Amino acid sequence: VFRDWQVEEKLGGTDRYTEYRAKHNLLGKSGGFARLRVYKTDPYQDEVARKEEFKKISNAYRAVAHMPTHANILAVKDLFINDDEDKVVLVTEDLPSQALRLHINKTSLALTFDQKLQVMRDVLSALDHAHRHEVIHRNLTTDALLITKGGQARVTGFDFARVGKNRTSTIADQIVDDLDAAYQSPECFKDPSQASIASDLYAAGLIFYELLTGELPFENVDQMMEADGKFPMKPTEHKPDLPNGIDEWLQMFCEFDPEDRYASAAIARKALDDLILPEAKNNSTPVAGSPLSETPKFPDDLTNLPQDFILADRFRIQKKLGSGGFGVAYKVFDSLGDVVRVIKLVTKDRRSIYERLRREYKTLTNLPEHPHVVKVVWADRMTDAKQTPYIVFDYVEGLDVSGLIEAEALSLEDSVRIVREAAEGLGHLHKHGVYHQ
Repeated sequence: VFRDWQVEEKLGGTDRYTEYRAKHNLLGKSGGFARLRVYKTDPYQDEVARKEEFKKISNAYRAVAHMPTHANILAVKDLFINDDEDKVVLVTEDLPSQALRLHINKTSLALTFDQKLQVMRDVLSALDHAHRHEVIHRNLTTDALLITKGGQARVTGFDFARVGKNRTSTIADQIVDDLDAAYQSPECFKDPSQASIASDLYAAGLIFYELLTGELPFENVDQMMEADGKFPMKPTEHKPDLPNGIDEWLQMFCEFDPEDRYASAAIARKALDDLILPEAKNNSTPVAGSPLSETPKFPDDLTNLPQDFILADRFRIQKKLGSGGFGVAYKVFDSLGDVVRVIKLVTKDRRSIYERLRREYKTLTNLPEHPHVVKVVWADRMTDAKQTPYIVFDYVEGLDVSGLIEAEALSLEDSVRIVREAAEGLGHLHKHGVYHQ
């Protein structure tokens, strides 16, 4: 037992710590499980050494607590010293997940190409969030990335992160030998104080290369230095079926000079989206006989349209977002605007709804923009026999609140902010005579 936590099973560990799965003494299994990382400390060392050791151990907690919660970052719950003062316990959320290293090394756990794309996008979202809150991970590896059963990536392992811009409280001089050399950028090798957004992105590039090809691009640091950061073998030489442009996209993460890499994780993610959406390039020409060159027959059932199906000669289906009594919503690429949107198809009472939709569209497009109301872009009818009405909205990257509640990912501050912002959005609608219903 560690304070309020009863150990259920040992999960593993290193020389520095042991990991356990535990349940809360008061809540039992109904309160869910947590993962405990238990660090051994020496209760007899002098006060200065003790403070230094605690600063190093508590770094992971401070790093994650320093920023708001994020769907792709493993949440920390608590940090405490046990009663005997010989152990420090870090409590994190516990998810059914595997380290990315296992997915790469074990054939039985291999990910599909779509899942790999999702992992890369998730990792870049997490890094962008951390960097915007002045947290540099500094030790991003395939062990620091967890993949949940639903295929979502969670970044963890912030033990050696740099938090904030205050260099006086850094632990860089204590962690030189702890960092995984295989994923360190040239400027950070043997010098963690040089860590930056660029060095985190360098590590991400190595991980993505390994994820897509099964191999690391460089055998060791010496080979990387000699090659001036250029891949000896391009990713497509390992896997010829990778999309065009992926070699250049990955190489930019791993350029030798930090200033030649992507300026941010958000820019790198946008470049990936442009790469995997052929419509984003004006010069892309569909090959005759390929799915892109054919206009599929309009199906009767609009509730399960396949990926890449084209609606109204401009909206290419990316994925289904949800459906209800009123209709069905899809995430689509709008080739006319060269942008990702949401399209809602009205599948019930089409004729009576079209007139109402037309009136509502006029009202909504005249509505002044508001940061907490999703913008309506367009509305019209399809050319199918039933003349299905549709409405197009801006696509907003994020999670729905029900998912966040289910994952217990919301702090009190998050919940209050969501309520306040939703109320502001509703207030704006009501002020202009629009009622959500």
